[in-house]
Amino acid sequence: MESVIAHLDEGESTVGADPENDFVLPEGTAPAFVGAFNHEGGKVSFRAHDGVTVARKGKEDQPVSAAALEPGEKNAIALGKLSMWVHASGPR
Repeated sequence: MESVIAHLDEGESTVGADPENDFVLPEGTAPAFVGAFNHEGGKVSFRAHDGVTVARKGKEDQPVSAAALEPGEKNAIALGKLSMWVHASGPR
């Protein structure tokens, strides 16, 4: 299992396997463009790219196209075997 921690700047940060994304996932683990995190005023949301289906971890039978994210793995969004969640570490 591979883990990656990435800092979210204010604004939009894209994620996917394509090198043009802000957060590049290992090839073969995800589509080229999965979606985007939006970090505004201390709150984080996620919007899936058109044609990509994600779900809340543990509720993979209930796909979503967008989600507000609270810190913690229990609030993760899942794409196949890949999970992404927010970890609040304080100001940098």
